[in-house]
Amino acid sequence: MSGSVGTDQAHTYEEWLIAVKKDGSLFADVPRELITLEMCLAAVNAWGEALNYVPLEYQTVEVCLAAVTYKGSAIYYTPGNLLTFEVCLAAVKQWSQAIYQVPEELRNEEMYIASVSHKMNRLKWVPPSRRTLKVCLEAVSCYPASIHYSPYSILEMICEETK
Repeated sequence: MSGSVGTDQAHTYEEWLIAVKKDGSLFADVPRELITLEMCLAAVNAWGEALNYVPLEYQTVEVCLAAVTYKGSAIYYTPGNLLTFEVCLAAVKQWSQAIYQVPEELRNEEMYIASVSHKMNRLKWVPPSRRTLKVCLEAVSCYPASIHYSPYSILEMICEETK
């Protein structure tokens, strides 16, 4: 293929695959008959939001995991039945705000630790009942001002741990 893929001319599967691997946003223009699992994975690995264009029959845990690992906000395009702990954790590790899309039953200490592990004050958004010593220690180590949102009952332990 010479130049870039244009939507006005026919292209082979291989040409589209190469193009999508370079620019996942081109996936939206791939003719339906050329879409395969391989093409979907290539697209979401290059552009997480390509998940929004993946046909339902190709929306799998594997494809969703690849999408959110690349771009945590792709969790918005992940069907509810595919929001596994692994998919959600990968999304939160990539983008802390993904925690708001995680089903409540999957929000455990590990998930909250991942959400506060970013260089910003996310502890204030963790429900007080979920602010465990481990969660608070992680938050304070990443963003010291988070100590202001730590429960009073564990402040002394946090101070001891961070000496």
